[in-house]
Amino acid sequence: MREPEGPFGEFTGYVSRRSTEHVFVAKAIAMRERPWFQSIGSGRAGDHITTLGLIREAEIANALTRVIPNGRGVHVPLSGTSSFTAYVSIAQSRPGEAKHVIPIVLGVDHYLKLVIVVDDDIDVFDESEVLWAVATRMQADRDLVVISASLGAMLDPSADDRGLTAKLGIDATRPFGQSFAEKLVMSPERWPGPVTSSIGSPVPTRVAPRPAGPQPRDGLRRAQRRPLT
Repeated sequence: MREPEGPFGEFTGYVSRRSTEHVFVAKAIAMRERPWFQSIGSGRAGDHITTLGLIREAEIANALTRVIPNGRGVHVPLSGTSSFTAYVSIAQSRPGEAKHVIPIVLGVDHYLKLVIVVDDDIDVFDESEVLWAVATRMQADRDLVVISASLGAMLDPSADDRGLTAKLGIDATRPFGQSFAEKLVMSPERWPGPVTSSIGSPVPTRVAPRPAGPQPRDGLRRAQRRPLT
């Protein structure tokens, strides 16, 4: 038996247009005294989609470990609904390795449709670094991989009625074995201190030294930078 239902708020941040429309009939309901009702925020709320990204990160890391020895980090960001986008960092050891990674990652989960591969000097948990690598190391005529009419997610609002979607891989690594501009890195000792305005109040600086001691995500980032073995 089917009955119309929905629409529902989905992890994509949109209202779903498809539903199974299943029906069940309750014969009895038991309830404890002072019951707890557990729920989550729908749509792109972090409590809804964060766990989706964690699971996919582990699956991608496992897939890469079986194929290449030099994966350094994997991140499935909230900005891609923890489902559609993946950032991968590798330590290149031979030409073509970054492009080899792209179909491996896309093959892990049919929801994935954008993969960006970067060098191991890029922190995949910092999207500004990932996009900086795309802006400064990628050339569109040589570094894009496009797959048309591929299996996608039915809930993706950009997919067609059959759930088919195009997929994109971006090689945002430096060309292996070729000369390339040196990355500008400033030591923490030379970072600017607080700046004082003309009225004597401190002006926040764009770059500030990190506090002493381990940071909350340091352990995770160090783990991601280790080889995926």
